[in-house]
Amino acid sequence: MLIPLLVRISVKDIKTKTVSNAIQPVLLCAAIFLNGISPFERLIGGFLSAFPSYIYSHKTRKMGMGDVKLMFSFGWCSGLWNIPAVIFAWIIFYFTTLKGKNKPIPYAPYLCGTFALSLFMPYFI
Repeated sequence: MLIPLLVRISVKDIKTKTVSNAIQPVLLCAAIFLNGISPFERLIGGFLSAFPSYIYSHKTRKMGMGDVKLMFSFGWCSGLWNIPAVIFAWIIFYFTTLKGKNKPIPYAPYLCGTFALSLFMPYFI
């Protein structure tokens, strides 16, 4: 159910470089069906995923707020399992912006890919 939504988010961000605000409520509601994660763990995962991005977004203006909201939604869905995925996404983001270009890049495809990995991570560990 979530994979087609992640593909849609990625394609829209590649084409328009925007993340729709209608996506976050859908993801927050979809989290109800992802069992085994307590609401407290979801909240911690959401804030630990989004807060560093929020600070970075305001300091550099290289990341949009849609990406920050998307990171919170992904953290809410997968809880603390999202933290390694966020670190991996930050590494990808660092290397794609390393050349100093101030041109905005579509960051949502990286987030969606790492979030998909974080959904399956509990099954591999």
